[in-house]
Amino acid sequence: MRAFLLKMRGCTLLALMTATLNGCAAMNQQECRVSDWHTVGFEDGAKGANVTRIGDYREACAKYSVAPDLDSYRSGYALGLQAYCQESNGFRIGSSGGRYEGICPPQLERQYLQGYRPGHQLFELRAGVNNTGGRLTATRNALHENKQRLAEKEAALIEEGTPVEQRAILGTEIYKLSKQQGALENEIVDLERELAARQDELDQFQSTLAYERW
Repeated sequence: MRAFLLKMRGCTLLALMTATLNGCAAMNQQECRVSDWHTVGFEDGAKGANVTRIGDYREACAKYSVAPDLDSYRSGYALGLQAYCQESNGFRIGSSGGRYEGICPPQLERQYLQGYRPGHQLFELRAGVNNTGGRLTATRNALHENKQRLAEKEAALIEEGTPVEQRAILGTEIYKLSKQQGALENEIVDLERELAARQDELDQFQSTLAYERW
Protein backbone atom coordinates (compact mmCIF):
# COMPACT_ATOMS: atom_id res chain seq x y z
CA MET A 1 0.00 0.00 0.00
CA ARG A 2 2.84 2.37 0.82
CA ALA A 3 4.38 1.77 -2.60
CA PHE A 4 1.05 2.54 -4.22
CA LEU A 5 0.65 5.80 -2.30
CA LEU A 6 4.15 6.87 -3.33
CA LYS A 7 3.31 6.09 -6.91
CA MET A 8 0.09 8.08 -6.75
CA ARG A 9 1.96 11.09 -5.38
CA GLY A 10 4.37 10.79 -8.28
CA CYS A 11 1.46 10.73 -10.68
CA THR A 12 0.10 13.90 -9.14
CA LEU A 13 3.39 15.68 -9.76
CA LEU A 14 3.51 14.41 -13.33
CA ALA A 15 -0.04 15.60 -13.91
CA LEU A 16 0.88 19.12 -12.79
CA MET A 17 3.90 19.22 -15.07
CA THR A 18 2.14 17.86 -18.16
CA ALA A 19 -1.36 19.27 -17.55
CA THR A 20 -2.83 15.81 -17.98
CA LEU A 21 -3.86 12.99 -15.73
CA ASN A 22 -3.34 10.27 -18.30
CA GLY A 23 -0.65 7.66 -18.00
CA CYS A 24 -0.54 7.32 -14.20
CA ALA A 25 -3.22 4.67 -13.80
CA ALA A 26 -1.08 1.59 -14.51
CA MET A 27 -0.85 -0.76 -11.52
CA ASN A 28 1.36 -3.78 -10.93
CA GLN A 29 0.15 -7.12 -9.63
CA GLN A 30 0.80 -6.38 -5.97
CA GLU A 31 -1.00 -3.03 -6.14
CA CYS A 32 -3.98 -4.63 -7.85
CA ARG A 33 -4.24 -7.30 -5.14
CA VAL A 34 -3.70 -5.23 -1.99
CA SER A 35 -5.10 -1.81 -2.87
CA ASP A 36 -7.81 -0.31 -0.70
CA TRP A 37 -10.13 0.81 -3.48
CA HIS A 38 -11.93 3.26 -1.23
CA THR A 39 -8.59 5.00 -0.56
CA VAL A 40 -7.64 4.87 -4.23
CA GLY A 41 -10.95 6.50 -5.13
CA PHE A 42 -10.56 9.15 -2.45
CA GLU A 43 -7.07 10.09 -3.64
CA ASP A 44 -8.19 10.30 -7.26
CA GLY A 45 -11.15 12.49 -6.33
CA ALA A 46 -9.05 14.69 -4.05
CA LYS A 47 -6.61 15.50 -6.83
CA GLY A 48 -9.24 16.04 -9.51
CA ALA A 49 -8.82 12.90 -11.59
CA ASN A 50 -11.77 11.82 -13.71
CA VAL A 51 -13.86 9.00 -12.29
CA THR A 52 -13.32 7.12 -15.56
CA ARG A 53 -9.83 6.31 -14.29
CA ILE A 54 -11.37 3.24 -12.64
CA GLY A 55 -11.57 1.85 -16.18
CA ASP A 56 -7.79 2.14 -16.48
CA TYR A 57 -7.35 0.30 -13.18
CA ARG A 58 -9.77 -2.39 -14.33
CA GLU A 59 -7.83 -2.89 -17.56
CA ALA A 60 -4.48 -2.99 -15.76
CA CYS A 61 -5.65 -5.41 -13.08
CA ALA A 62 -7.45 -7.71 -15.50
CA LYS A 63 -4.01 -9.03 -16.49
CA TYR A 64 -3.74 -10.44 -12.96
CA SER A 65 -7.36 -11.66 -12.78
CA VAL A 66 -8.20 -8.94 -10.27
CA ALA A 67 -11.29 -6.74 -10.49
CA PRO A 68 -11.37 -3.37 -8.67
CA ASP A 69 -14.15 -2.87 -6.11
CA LEU A 70 -16.18 -0.34 -8.08
CA ASP A 71 -18.56 0.57 -5.28
CA SER A 72 -15.72 1.19 -2.82
CA TYR A 73 -13.84 3.24 -5.40
CA ARG A 74 -16.84 5.42 -6.21
CA SER A 75 -17.63 5.92 -2.53
CA GLY A 76 -14.07 7.07 -1.85
CA TYR A 77 -14.03 9.15 -5.03
CA ALA A 78 -17.14 11.05 -3.94
CA LEU A 79 -15.49 11.89 -0.62
CA GLY A 80 -12.34 12.95 -2.44
CA LEU A 81 -14.33 15.34 -4.61
CA GLN A 82 -15.66 17.04 -1.49
CA ALA A 83 -12.07 17.91 -0.63
CA TYR A 84 -11.16 18.87 -4.20
CA CYS A 85 -14.21 20.98 -5.03
CA GLN A 86 -13.53 23.64 -2.41
CA GLU A 87 -13.41 27.35 -3.23
CA SER A 88 -9.84 27.66 -1.97
CA ASN A 89 -8.69 24.76 -4.15
CA GLY A 90 -10.47 26.21 -7.16
CA PHE A 91 -8.60 29.46 -6.64
CA ARG A 92 -5.28 27.65 -6.29
CA ILE A 93 -5.80 25.71 -9.50
CA GLY A 94 -7.13 28.71 -11.42
CA SER A 95 -4.31 31.01 -10.32
CA SER A 96 -1.72 28.43 -11.39
CA GLY A 97 -3.23 28.19 -14.88
CA GLY A 98 -4.92 24.83 -14.39
CA ARG A 99 -8.03 23.87 -16.32
CA TYR A 100 -11.37 22.90 -14.86
CA GLU A 101 -12.60 19.65 -16.36
CA GLY A 102 -16.14 19.89 -14.99
CA ILE A 103 -15.75 17.02 -12.55
CA CYS A 104 -17.40 18.67 -9.52
CA PRO A 105 -21.01 17.58 -8.91
CA PRO A 106 -23.68 20.31 -9.13
CA GLN A 107 -23.92 20.75 -5.36
CA LEU A 108 -20.18 21.47 -5.14
CA GLU A 109 -19.44 23.11 -8.48
CA ARG A 110 -20.67 26.55 -7.51
CA GLN A 111 -18.31 26.92 -4.57
CA TYR A 112 -15.42 25.57 -6.64
CA LEU A 113 -16.04 28.05 -9.45
CA GLN A 114 -16.28 30.91 -6.95
CA GLY A 115 -12.61 30.31 -6.35
CA TYR A 116 -11.56 29.09 -9.79
CA ARG A 117 -12.88 32.02 -11.83
CA PRO A 118 -11.09 34.83 -9.95
CA GLY A 119 -8.02 32.60 -9.68
CA HIS A 120 -7.93 32.08 -13.43
CA GLN A 121 -8.47 35.79 -14.02
CA LEU A 122 -5.52 36.51 -11.75
CA PHE A 123 -3.43 34.03 -13.75
CA GLU A 124 -4.34 35.73 -17.03
CA LEU A 125 -3.59 39.20 -15.69
CA ARG A 126 -0.21 38.08 -14.40
CA ALA A 127 0.51 36.39 -17.71
CA GLY A 128 -0.31 39.64 -19.51
CA VAL A 129 2.11 41.58 -17.33
CA ASN A 130 4.84 38.97 -17.82
CA ASN A 131 4.29 38.82 -21.58
CA THR A 132 4.43 42.59 -22.01
CA GLY A 133 7.44 42.79 -19.71
CA GLY A 134 9.22 40.17 -21.79
CA ARG A 135 8.48 42.02 -25.02
CA LEU A 136 9.73 45.25 -23.47
CA THR A 137 12.99 43.62 -22.40
CA ALA A 138 13.51 42.10 -25.84
CA THR A 139 12.87 45.44 -27.54
CA ARG A 140 15.27 47.24 -25.22
CA ASN A 141 17.91 44.64 -26.04
CA ALA A 142 17.27 45.12 -29.73
CA LEU A 143 17.66 48.88 -29.31
CA HIS A 144 20.95 48.39 -27.49
CA GLU A 145 22.27 46.18 -30.29
CA ASN A 146 21.03 48.66 -32.89
CA LYS A 147 22.88 51.51 -31.19
CA GLN A 148 26.08 49.47 -31.08
CA ARG A 149 25.87 48.66 -34.78
CA LEU A 150 25.05 52.28 -35.59
CA ALA A 151 28.08 53.51 -33.62
CA GLU A 152 30.32 51.03 -35.44
CA LYS A 153 29.04 52.15 -38.85
CA GLU A 154 29.45 55.84 -37.97
CA ALA A 155 33.00 55.23 -36.75
CA ALA A 156 33.85 53.38 -39.96
CA LEU A 157 32.33 56.19 -42.03
CA ILE A 158 34.65 58.86 -40.62
CA GLU A 159 37.69 56.61 -40.39
CA GLU A 160 40.58 57.67 -42.59
CA GLY A 161 41.25 55.29 -45.41
CA THR A 162 37.65 54.14 -45.85
CA PRO A 163 37.11 53.90 -49.64
CA VAL A 164 34.57 56.25 -51.20
CA GLU A 165 32.38 53.39 -52.42
CA GLN A 166 32.40 51.89 -48.94
CA ARG A 167 31.35 55.24 -47.46
CA ALA A 168 28.31 55.24 -49.71
CA ILE A 169 27.33 51.78 -48.48
CA LEU A 170 27.92 52.82 -44.87
CA GLY A 171 25.76 55.90 -45.36
CA THR A 172 22.86 53.74 -46.53
CA GLU A 173 23.29 51.36 -43.61
CA ILE A 174 23.46 54.24 -41.13
CA TYR A 175 20.23 55.65 -42.52
CA LYS A 176 18.47 52.30 -42.14
CA LEU A 177 19.79 51.78 -38.62
CA SER A 178 18.72 55.28 -37.62
CA LYS A 179 15.18 54.58 -38.83
CA GLN A 180 15.18 51.27 -36.96
CA GLN A 181 16.36 53.03 -33.82
CA GLY A 182 13.51 55.50 -34.01
CA ALA A 183 10.99 52.70 -34.52
CA LEU A 184 12.39 50.74 -31.59
CA GLU A 185 12.32 53.79 -29.34
CA ASN A 186 8.66 54.41 -30.24
CA GLU A 187 7.85 50.74 -29.61
CA ILE A 188 9.49 50.92 -26.20
CA VAL A 189 7.37 53.94 -25.26
CA ASP A 190 4.21 52.05 -26.30
CA LEU A 191 5.25 48.92 -24.41
CA GLU A 192 6.07 50.90 -21.28
CA ARG A 193 2.58 52.38 -21.37
CA GLU A 194 1.02 48.98 -21.97
CA LEU A 195 3.00 47.44 -19.14
CA ALA A 196 2.01 50.21 -16.74
CA ALA A 197 -1.66 49.76 -17.69
CA ARG A 198 -1.51 45.98 -17.28
CA GLN A 199 0.29 46.28 -13.96
CA ASP A 200 -2.29 48.77 -12.74
CA GLU A 201 -5.10 46.42 -13.78
CA LEU A 202 -3.40 43.55 -11.97
CA ASP A 203 -2.85 45.62 -8.82
CA GLN A 204 -6.46 46.74 -8.77
CA PHE A 205 -7.74 43.21 -9.21
CA GLN A 206 -5.46 41.85 -6.49
CA SER A 207 -6.75 44.52 -4.13
CA THR A 208 -10.24 43.01 -4.47
CA LEU A 209 -9.04 39.57 -3.36
CA ALA A 210 -8.72 38.37 0.18
CA TYR A 211 -5.04 38.53 1.15
CA GLU A 212 -4.80 34.87 2.05
CA ARG A 213 -5.90 33.90 -1.44
CA TRP A 214 -2.83 35.21 -3.18
